[in-house]
Amino acid sequence: MMMDVEAILKKLEEPQYLTKIRGPNAKDHSKSKFHLDADHKMIEYEGSLWRKKRCYISEIKDIREGFNSHVFLRCKNSDLAQQENRAFSIIYGKKYLTLDLIALSSEVKDHWVKGLRHLTQRSMDIARKWVRDWFRRARGSSDGLLNEKEMENVLREMNSPFEGEGIKIFNAVAAERNLTKNGEKALNGEGFEKFIYRLIRFRRDLKQIISESTGKKKVFDLQTLKVFLAERQKIKNVTDEMCIAIIDKHEVCEKFRKKRMLTTEGFRSYLLDPSNNLFNPEHNGVYQDMSQPLSHYFISSSHNTYLMEGQLVGKDTAETYFYALHIGCRRLEVDCYDGDEGQPMVHHNYTWVDNMLFEDVIRHVKQYAFETSMYPLILNLEVSCSKEQQDRMATILKSHLEDLIYTNPLSEDAESLPSPEELKGKILISVAKLPEDDENGENNGCMPKTISTKLSALLTAFQTVAFVNFDHFRENYKCYHETNLDEVKAKSLAEEEGAAFVQHNTKFMTRVYPKGSCVGSGSFDPVPLWNVGCHMVALNVQIHGEETHVFRGKFMDNGGCGYVLKPSFLRDPADPSNRVPIRLRLRIVSGQQLMNISTRDILHPFVRVRIRGAPIDAAEQKTGVFRNNGELPFSLSESAACRR
Repeated sequence: MMMDVEAILKKLEEPQYLTKIRGPNAKDHSKSKFHLDADHKMIEYEGSLWRKKRCYISEIKDIREGFNSHVFLRCKNSDLAQQENRAFSIIYGKKYLTLDLIALSSEVKDHWVKGLRHLTQRSMDIARKWVRDWFRRARGSSDGLLNEKEMENVLREMNSPFEGEGIKIFNAVAAERNLTKNGEKALNGEGFEKFIYRLIRFRRDLKQIISESTGKKKVFDLQTLKVFLAERQKIKNVTDEMCIAIIDKHEVCEKFRKKRMLTTEGFRSYLLDPSNNLFNPEHNGVYQDMSQPLSHYFISSSHNTYLMEGQLVGKDTAETYFYALHIGCRRLEVDCYDGDEGQPMVHHNYTWVDNMLFEDVIRHVKQYAFETSMYPLILNLEVSCSKEQQDRMATILKSHLEDLIYTNPLSEDAESLPSPEELKGKILISVAKLPEDDENGENNGCMPKTISTKLSALLTAFQTVAFVNFDHFRENYKCYHETNLDEVKAKSLAEEEGAAFVQHNTKFMTRVYPKGSCVGSGSFDPVPLWNVGCHMVALNVQIHGEETHVFRGKFMDNGGCGYVLKPSFLRDPADPSNRVPIRLRLRIVSGQQLMNISTRDILHPFVRVRIRGAPIDAAEQKTGVFRNNGELPFSLSESAACRR
């Protein structure tokens, strides 16, 4: 009999044994008790030395059945293979860690997979969960009640002063509940939710917008909402049906919903709807011309894809390839060295970073290569292997990727590269292609200076060659030759020979990577290099920071497919179009629930708006400072930035 999901979740609250797998050998297996906590917020289990460990549901990235993680892929030819029908993996955390588990039966495995997928995918009331979490961790709430002083403390942690309107709302809700703590008014969990709801609902900023748009009325009716959408939101072809759909979806009060009216709370819900995202919703899908040569596109590229943390120490894991592909990267880096027993490994040389098998990486790449984007994936192989292990790499690539590999070499007289559309669903192999070796290419026992014949046969797309100068490149190389530059050299060329660099990038591919002296995993500013048309500015995308946020923002465009068409003046520098000055005006309405991660003091926030681009376009404006409020800090103000 099939169990419904609620019954399954109840079952998972009971401790049950699962075997945790860290590798194919028996010494890497350990049996522990796992269970869901009562609130279904985390998985708890026994770690080493019987220490309790937790995996929070909110941090789970993926649930996979069978042998489909980098750990389980190594177990396919081991004694564990017969237990694959009971195996599942939990991918979690910012570093894409894995819990690789084998259940006692396939039924138990199915319960865990179904239950966890339900918890991670179900539509949750985020605001309500946020409020409940604050109540649970508030100092003094262990008895289920918060008095006025404890409310003041928790609101301070929430960056909101407890004064004026807040005190009035507290007294009103406490009177409704008629609860006390040590003789003082107090709120329980439900009362706390109601208090926060009323506090957030008290929105002078939104009331002001409604008043301005309706002739000082307190709510939108159908006609005033229609005018607001057309004139203030600049939405084209607004209809009554569109307005009715907005009211039906967002208005919380049934009485006003029936009257086709939108209150402050309904308006707040509408403004927070994804349809009002600053990002153009029409760009959530591929909308650009994908039939132009590859050299006409910016390509989302990852540097040292295999690294999870720093450049000198840390851990290699194939899950970082899953992450890079998941966010739309279409060029990945694989550093290859000789490994034990004839198996090439992926490693960051001269460091204390762990190793992983080249074959594990290729298995992962095959599985996830085209889940996010069907446009071509470029594997950049940096090869430091002997001839024998290069041949082994070729065998692995062909056996796992098969007909996914692009094997149609360009003709010698080709004037341009194929387009992303032509290469859809294909994997392109790139490596520094030197003259093919002969039978004795071992170079006295050292790493060979050449690429083996078998591996070289797979390199039909790009050939990486040394860069001397732009004139030398143009006179000696074809469109399929590629330039690899470190950030220092590339930025120097951009500053000193910008026009020549732009012209070079209209025909030849350029990849830019971080300087070799960088021991951290931070990233450099990609914008100056995009400004001269560099196609593949490779960042450590697995490390979060300002530059990677800029990178992610750029490649959100065109459906997140990893290819963004360069503007016309970078494809044809003689084209004067697309250079009309525009002026950007932003109205900052409000900010909510801003967290202060450095101190326990209430925030004094402000908003800064910056344009990142060519130096002539650089501009910055900021609002004034809003003192002593991180919860609802902003009144209406304006911030303007211009692009000339």
